[in-house]
Amino acid sequence: MVVFGYLTATLATFFIDRDAESDDAELASAKSIKALQAEITGLRTDIQALARRESDSGDR
Repeated sequence: MVVFGYLTATLATFFIDRDAESDDAELASAKSIKALQAEITGLRTDIQALARRESDSGDR
């Protein structure tokens, strides 16, 4: 039983690692997470610029 469980876990780990490296995989890969983080950072910058612009126009 233990050997069967070990082999099953080894195969599952192999397939999960392979899917994680693929851009088409359902699991989020490190590359896609970094791309999302960069996009969120850009959106935050845009929102802050819009908020500053809005507050500057309200002061006039």
